[in-house]
Amino acid sequence: MDRKKLINIIVTVIIVLVILLVGAYGVMTSDFSKIKKYDEPDSTRTVRSNTPISKERKALAKQRYYTTKVQSTGDGIMSLGDFTMNLSNDRILTTNISLKYKDNDDSWLSSGKTEKEMLQKSVVLRNSVIDAMYTSEARTNNKRIKEAIRKDLNKHLSNGEVQEVYFNKFIIQ
Repeated sequence: MDRKKLINIIVTVIIVLVILLVGAYGVMTSDFSKIKKYDEPDSTRTVRSNTPISKERKALAKQRYYTTKVQSTGDGIMSLGDFTMNLSNDRILTTNISLKYKDNDDSWLSSGKTEKEMLQKSVVLRNSVIDAMYTSEARTNNKRIKEAIRKDLNKHLSNGEVQEVYFNKFIIQ
């Protein structure tokens, strides 16, 4: 045999052995537990369509969902939910409002009275916010809107008062 042919065969065998060893090492150190099998049923499919939806996307969609439910988030904060209203010039305002409130009486016996009152009067409070938002002077300035809402809400509360109004979302389209 020719010396050149022998060197080519040895080099080719060494390259093939190195490729096989690297491949075997990669397979031995890989984690194949996260690979989905094709014959298993997909539990993430929705009833309405065949597109898979992960649990994280479902939870995010629930958070982004438009809600009118008034609920306490704890520590003197109350969420009034989302509001959508027509403004002048065919513009639409979408907002989400939260309130910071406190009890009139700071004793431990009266704690929670304002929260219960706000939850019971949720429809009245949401209507009061809508009325305050539609006032002409409140449309021009965020501080005026907040102050108008705060004053209007405090007219309806007897056990406590609203201290601050927070806009979590304020979109004019």
